[in-house]
Amino acid sequence: MAATIHAYAPCAELAIVVLAPVLWMASVPQPARPWRALTPMVATRYMPGGGTANWGLIRRLGSWACTKLAQVLLGVKLRDPMSGYFMMRKNDFLKIRDGLNVRGFKILLEIAAHMRPRRLGEIPYTFGPRAVGESKLSNKIVLAYLSQVWRLYRLPRVA
Repeated sequence: MAATIHAYAPCAELAIVVLAPVLWMASVPQPARPWRALTPMVATRYMPGGGTANWGLIRRLGSWACTKLAQVLLGVKLRDPMSGYFMMRKNDFLKIRDGLNVRGFKILLEIAAHMRPRRLGEIPYTFGPRAVGESKLSNKIVLAYLSQVWRLYRLPRVA
């Protein structure tokens, strides 16, 4: 799945990343605080006002486990490091882009592991029911995620 990165002008200071599943989002409110002070600004399912629709117990448990794994092993302080909807300052992205693995499974996880942001923002969103197509979640996808977390865990730590 490829990310679409939107910048409104060549000199734009904001990059917005939207992955294909955003097509099924029900709602994303405006950030309560200015995004310039917090980067990245991530839309999360896992805070009051956010959520998922039609996810069974196994899917919810798997998502929770993968989130906790990233938080513990990588020190990622996001409630939803697998979110496909976020924005960040273009300059912050440019500082880390050469070190990113473009074949990474989850680009936000890749960015957060490299940036180690101290000030980040989260806003709730509701992941709505799928209108068309089928989920790509499979054993192969889970293994790709675990492989990415392991690779990022082995990266040298930068203070």
